[in-house]
Amino acid sequence: MASASKEPWFYELDHILRETLVQELEKRGIHPEKAIEIFKDVLDEVIQELTPKIFNTLKVNMPALLKENKKMRRSFEKRQYELWKEPLDMLEAFLHLSIEVGDVVNRDLRLTATEENCFLIDAVTRLHGQACLIGGEILTLLRSGFADGANARWRSLHEIVVIASFIRKKGNEVAKRYLEHNSIESYKAFSEYQKNVKRLNLIPFSSDEVSLVLEEQKRLIEKYGNSYKNAYGWASSALSMKKPRIVDIEKSVKLGHLRPYYRMASHHVHPNPKSILFKLGLSHLSKEIILAGPSNAGLADPGQGMAISLNQINNELLVLEPSLMGIATQKTMAMWVEELCSKFIQVHRIVEKRWFQGKSGKPTEMQ
Repeated sequence: MASASKEPWFYELDHILRETLVQELEKRGIHPEKAIEIFKDVLDEVIQELTPKIFNTLKVNMPALLKENKKMRRSFEKRQYELWKEPLDMLEAFLHLSIEVGDVVNRDLRLTATEENCFLIDAVTRLHGQACLIGGEILTLLRSGFADGANARWRSLHEIVVIASFIRKKGNEVAKRYLEHNSIESYKAFSEYQKNVKRLNLIPFSSDEVSLVLEEQKRLIEKYGNSYKNAYGWASSALSMKKPRIVDIEKSVKLGHLRPYYRMASHHVHPNPKSILFKLGLSHLSKEIILAGPSNAGLADPGQGMAISLNQINNELLVLEPSLMGIATQKTMAMWVEELCSKFIQVHRIVEKRWFQGKSGKPTEMQ
């Protein structure tokens, strides 16, 4: 996104700072050239007087600044949509279809739920709903030009698919352990809260509340074993592992081949060196650019990833109670995803070609 024509606010801040300092020095009969000698003595006083002025100036200028920013954002998003219209529209339609499938299957399955499958139905339908929610977030980020942020959200979507697939394959007992593990996660959050209430100036939980949380944690550990207290402890028994990880669950459902994409998506989650040196929104020939805003590049990976993962969790939902309609729905959605992914690749190649039409390999489209 191009910068505003007006100079950044901190240039004006620098002007105010210099002007205020000169005024304060003149009040004291001090020539600015000799100010260095006594600068430390007057600095605190000047800053105290200057800060409200800066604050008020920024508030006065804020409407104009935001107006310009909104204009630029609307202009960028218009160009973005014109460029990526076909795959983005297909992705939005697929998300809508997925939500409808979830709604219908959820209502139908809950009506026929039994003691033998009630936890399974509850867990998988809730995971499907969460997947659709994240899909909406990814779509919003793609439309606004934040490919790396969209890819980071796909990482979470993939984890949901992995867990839903594992639970669906392992059955009602594992689903029950998964849902009850909420109390273990609550205990961890509760403990962190209690440790930091003073620093955060918050009200601590009462002794009665503490006792209830501790008792529930103890009850579950006694019921399922000591491994249950770990991060993925609900999967310990099914995997015969004391401390299973998401990668272990991923391998068990044969989705380990997506680990390279998962790792790539993780770069934007963790502040490792790769996170600042690699960006989907930048060409590999544009390393001199520091991306601090939207770009119209890099949408293909998160766009395809979202479609594939949504299709996977749709399948997990539909096979809970196989039917002829469910099979037809799966086949239709598979065709939709195949064409959708093809559209993303087509536009990706167009964007890539336009980027390299600029001088010295600099992008011509990111503006």
